[in-house]
Amino acid sequence: MQRILGAIAFVGLVSIFVLHTVRRNTSRRVNNPQANSRRKRRSVASAVLSNKDSKEESEGVESLPSYVAALARMWCQRDPDEETRKEVQSWITDKQLTYAKERLEGKLHFGTAGLRGPMAAGYDRLNVLTVLQATQGVLKYLQQLYGASEVQKRGVCVGRDSRHHSDKFAAITQAVFLQSGIPVNSLTLKPVPTPLVSFAVTYLHCVAGVMITASHNPKSDNGYKLYLEDGCQILPPHDKYIEQLIQENSEPWFENYADWLKEDKLVKHPLFTHKLEEIQEAYVRVISSVCHLRQSIDNKFAPVITYSPLHGVGAPFFKSLCSSFGFSDFIMTTSQEQPNPDFPTVPFPNPEEGPQVFKEAFKQANNNAAKLVLLNDPDADRFAAAEYNGNEWRIFTGNEIAFLLVSWLWENRFELRKRWKQSNNISEQETESINPNDFACVASAVSSKFIQTMAEKEGFRFCETLTGFKWLSHAALELEQQHCQVLLAYEEALGYMCTTQVRDKDGISTAAVFWELASSTYQSEMLLADRLNLLYEKYGYFLSRNGYLLAKSSSLIPRLFENIRNAGYPLEIMGCKVVSYRDLATGVDTAEVNSQTNLPSSPSTCFITFRLQTGRHPSFSDVDVFLSIRGSGTEPKLKYYSEMRSDNVTQLQQDDIFLEKLVNSFIQNVLKPEENGLQPPKLS
Repeated sequence: MQRILGAIAFVGLVSIFVLHTVRRNTSRRVNNPQANSRRKRRSVASAVLSNKDSKEESEGVESLPSYVAALARMWCQRDPDEETRKEVQSWITDKQLTYAKERLEGKLHFGTAGLRGPMAAGYDRLNVLTVLQATQGVLKYLQQLYGASEVQKRGVCVGRDSRHHSDKFAAITQAVFLQSGIPVNSLTLKPVPTPLVSFAVTYLHCVAGVMITASHNPKSDNGYKLYLEDGCQILPPHDKYIEQLIQENSEPWFENYADWLKEDKLVKHPLFTHKLEEIQEAYVRVISSVCHLRQSIDNKFAPVITYSPLHGVGAPFFKSLCSSFGFSDFIMTTSQEQPNPDFPTVPFPNPEEGPQVFKEAFKQANNNAAKLVLLNDPDADRFAAAEYNGNEWRIFTGNEIAFLLVSWLWENRFELRKRWKQSNNISEQETESINPNDFACVASAVSSKFIQTMAEKEGFRFCETLTGFKWLSHAALELEQQHCQVLLAYEEALGYMCTTQVRDKDGISTAAVFWELASSTYQSEMLLADRLNLLYEKYGYFLSRNGYLLAKSSSLIPRLFENIRNAGYPLEIMGCKVVSYRDLATGVDTAEVNSQTNLPSSPSTCFITFRLQTGRHPSFSDVDVFLSIRGSGTEPKLKYYSEMRSDNVTQLQQDDIFLEKLVNSFIQNVLKPEENGLQPPKLS
């Protein structure tokens, strides 16, 4: 009897264990969307593998490992584009199984500026299939967020830049909405600046906007940028919800793919409306009403400038805005005037890369005795500038441009306040006084501390955010909802927003505002460099050394940050004490009372800041050097940022040399490029 009871008890324990294991595994499956999507893809791959009817697409794969063969066959059944289907088939034919598995198991993620990556086959690349799937996921999310009837009533707007395949990706994006009965306000019949889409969303009261662009990335890349109804890019957790919907609804539905690539098919659809001309006129009118501060007669005699759109889309839009501001025509860098997706005259289409990107504009300026050069990047959301001082050209850093802009906007704050109230329908009281804290500036966490210092001295508000204009623009809107006018939102990577009429960085309006401040400065018989020196004398000196290291793959970046944590955060760098650090993956900031960061944090965030004390400047008894590292949100890069505060103008040259040595020591001893597979950039 005892044996029987013992056996029953044993069976009962085993049953409980099995039941618990099943429940635990089921719970893991339910709560792990990524595992679910991989499992779903594997199950679909198995189903495709067993389907013997698709012989045309499966030729040459039967003898290869079944899983990769099935993934390839599944891609070819889903993908309506012949070019990328052939690319996938070539992987199988050439037996590139490891590469094929990586491409067909990966996926794109919404990073700092939406989806972005090389144009090629694979779920982690930009191609017709991933754009199609992304748009289907976005549509489903918009319907969940706003309601299907509201989406159908208000519609979306779509724009594109001039990169390879941007027209094709834009056509597919619009076709998905149109086939679903969603009105499309189109800006795609010719390439447009990215900020126009952000502006169009709020101007037309759309539920969302999509811009096909990779901004300043290499010519092999493209991207998919999403704005919601407030004209701002999406923030977490919107991105994760959309990615989950993309995975859950990965089977594409699409009719007559080839027909939709024909312009007539789009234009003749009853829900398609061409809006570019209307939006361009409205943009010029609105920006002029809030940002044009000098008399047009004065601007007519402004010093001549040389302008370059870097083979991008900016030229006609900048020309329209300049005409509205009253400027005489500028000197065009003719070799870079027309859009060209191959960017033939620059090593990279990114103004941050320095003199080689400015080379053609400098040549044009020298031939015409112009002493100011203004640049936009290819999608015209970034702005760069350089000034000739009589001996050489000085390229202003992103931070220096911000210092100049904020000084101009602060100088004109009373007129700007009046216009801001008018544009926001805020009634003006005659006796109402304007206080400094009625104004604010917003900057990213890797930007200079100059404006924060200026804010402390002048009394206006300052807000620090994570990098990326999706954070900056949302912070600006929150401030303005409190009737606090944001004069400038900026990040040191040449991104500026001088008005919340556009809720993204805008290189076109910034260029016009900068031309006005330059004109006023030159009228006072000063160079912009002289104006900068006056600002430094008043608010302090700030030296910086920024750059980046290239990684073979973006996947190497998180590993590097984990290596730093495992080795222990450095206590000193080149003999300088690390006073505190902030790690946005762990949420720790040892400078805060509770050791918790004030900025949003998540385990996937690759961003660490070290604050140091060098002892070189007595007035900064706590911290005088900031060192930050972060993974690029758009490219396989590790970016590093440094800034040193100085209180002695006679020591600036020595401080600059010291900072360079400190940064090099930091790179070699903390980042360990050889050990972590990092290389410096090579410009040719």
